Amino acid sequence: MKDGQANSKRVDTKDAFEEIVQSSTYTDLDSIQLLEVMMGKMDVPWRLQAQIDLINARNAAVKAQGAQPPAS
Repeated sequence: MKDGQANSKRVDTKDAFEEIVQSSTYTDLDSIQLLEVMMGKMDVPWRLQAQIDLINARNAAVKAQGAQPPAS
């Protein structure tokens, strides 16, 4: 981040989530991106569920090796 800019959004539907993560504003790498996702447990978009699954798999692998998982 060069000039201290940040972009913050909050979504509460799958459609809003998909719209944000596909927008050029969100994918712009010139600023910090914060996306707050507020949904019911069963309403998780597939992209977010895939990220959750990756983090859980990484933490399980680290735990199996006897180390402490990194903070997510």
